[in-house]
Amino acid sequence: MGGTVNFSKLLPQLISHFLLCVIGCPLSLELHNFKNRYKMKKENTVENTTKPMAYDALLPAVPLFDYIKCPLSRWTFSIKPIREWTEKTCEGKTLNLFAGRTKLNIDEIRNDLDDEALADYQKDALQFVKEWDGERFDTILLDPPYAYRKSMEMYKGIKASPFRQLKDEIPRILKPNGIVITFGYHSNTMGKNRGFEVERIALFSHGGAIHDTIASVERHCR
Repeated sequence: MGGTVNFSKLLPQLISHFLLCVIGCPLSLELHNFKNRYKMKKENTVENTTKPMAYDALLPAVPLFDYIKCPLSRWTFSIKPIREWTEKTCEGKTLNLFAGRTKLNIDEIRNDLDDEALADYQKDALQFVKEWDGERFDTILLDPPYAYRKSMEMYKGIKASPFRQLKDEIPRILKPNGIVITFGYHSNTMGKNRGFEVERIALFSHGGAIHDTIASVERHCR
């Protein structure tokens, strides 16, 4: 019995059979592989565009930065821009360990070895920290003499505490998540080895050939 041949349905089978005979690969398999390759490429593209933050997570946090022009003084906190920045940055109960002669408008306990300073205690800084048995502080403020010569000048020939020993003792009297604000020539004082991360840096520019003053804010993260 005669009938019609539907070549439109038969053609893919003929081509597939031809490819199988000539190159040993059926058309259906080639199409399947092509679809899989296209699907994988598309998924990879989507994944790369929807997860850009994965790379950002690898980058270190960048501290906040303040740049302030102001004059230089032997008494750091007598300079209004420095004093106002410090008052704004301190958190809660503050230990001002090298207090000097300028009171701050914060909740502070003041210590300074200089007998002419406006201080609640007049002890060597390391001695004070080792002997303190009161409540822990939210903020510890460090404005020590920046060099041996300055130490001898400020304290009338009395050498100030070894600063490394002082830094080792500070975490004991600082509350968890508390901050240490340090004035000097360096942006990293307490350091990661003691469990601190630099959170903010202020550069006080005094102009001309005078060294800038750097203040760092480091938070105790452990």
